[in-house]
Amino acid sequence: MNLLNLMSYFKSAPKASLAKARPSFDKARSKSYLAGILLFCFLSSSILLGAFGCLEALAAAETEPEDLIYPELKPQVERQGLEEIQLDLDELQLASPNVIIREYFGDGSYRDYHRSLAADPIYPASMTKMMSTLVILRGLRAEGYSMHDILEVEMRDVQGLAAAGASIMGLLIGELIPIREALYGILLPSGSDALRLLHRHVHSSEEAFVEDMNRTAAILGMKGTHFANSTGLHDPYNFSTAEDMTLLLHCLLQDPLFRQICGSRSYTTPATNLHPEGIPLEHTIQHYGAQLAVDDSVIAGGKTGWLPEAGYCFTSYALFGNRLIIVSTERALKAGQQILDHAKIYSYLEDHLPELPADTVVPSPEQRWPELSSKAEAGLEQAGPLKPPSPAEVTENEDNFQPRLLETLAAQEASEYLQARARQKNLRILKYALPAAFICLGFSWYLLRKKKRQRYQRPRRL
Repeated sequence: MNLLNLMSYFKSAPKASLAKARPSFDKARSKSYLAGILLFCFLSSSILLGAFGCLEALAAAETEPEDLIYPELKPQVERQGLEEIQLDLDELQLASPNVIIREYFGDGSYRDYHRSLAADPIYPASMTKMMSTLVILRGLRAEGYSMHDILEVEMRDVQGLAAAGASIMGLLIGELIPIREALYGILLPSGSDALRLLHRHVHSSEEAFVEDMNRTAAILGMKGTHFANSTGLHDPYNFSTAEDMTLLLHCLLQDPLFRQICGSRSYTTPATNLHPEGIPLEHTIQHYGAQLAVDDSVIAGGKTGWLPEAGYCFTSYALFGNRLIIVSTERALKAGQQILDHAKIYSYLEDHLPELPADTVVPSPEQRWPELSSKAEAGLEQAGPLKPPSPAEVTENEDNFQPRLLETLAAQEASEYLQARARQKNLRILKYALPAAFICLGFSWYLLRKKKRQRYQRPRRL
């Protein structure tokens, strides 16, 4: 009997020891399985991210060359062969220390008549919205929007603007407003709410939009400019120069919709779902000019800006016959002084505008900006960048007179651009979706293996 008990003891001893060691063995094996799965998921994700990153870069390099997206934005150059002139404006007693007076010719070249701290850095304040408008107009048209398409205002379009002291159009959450009316809201009262509404339909984030602004500024040759936001609120890295502001306004003036809006002194939008009587808008030119009773009729249009750090800024244009003059002034100390400075300058130029050589061709407004009247009568529904006149329309000095106008993207190029945008969106989705799917698959496999082991695991002996 004792022998049998002893034999049974030795026979069962290994099983008991194995049973005791089994939990620790299963635990170690589970940890090794989990480590292997995590390593596999990490390596797979890294490989996929790298592969799709390379594909995205190649797609961007092949389908979005600089001359495809911005074929018409080119640096402007000083007109050669003209005598240098510096007008004496001391008698005008201007309140703005930064001043530039520039005439633009039909070929995009220019001639400066006065420069005072024109290349010194300034804070452009709400004049930043001129570049924002340029990017919005180009982006919306590239995406196929019409100026009469209706957009809905969301919380993010108006949130935080009042606390930041930003100027607004007066949009309400849930309001439905056409793109064209929102552009009036940006350029007349300098509405940051309308700007946010439009720019989120061009770029998904503020950072991407600002990057596009800086890229456009570089192509235009705005060497002293860097944008840090789209609204012009104060930021040490949001700066420009008076000279660069004239470059920007000249580029925008080639768009008939911009000229129509910035030349208006007041406007009331059509009725909306939340404003049955429409939204009355007043141009800041008229608002500031009324404070000093300035006659601003000589000013054809422009964009103002103000910040405590920037002072009162203004970039405007006027036509003297066929001659286009752009003036930019900055850092006036009192409201209305910037409008008064421009009215003084344009009134002075009426009698003192330097004569041009006889062989200099000055295009008429119809030649400089063709199709203005027909586009205005049509409501500027699809008022995109205009094509230059044909050689037959240029009858005088054809070789020297090449009106520099924004050219419409060719249909094939526009199609390629939209296809490239679609491919990039798909690549971004795959870049994040596939690694997430592999991680979920690996984790599910681990849970199934664990459940299977628990099902077939022998019960412990007591």
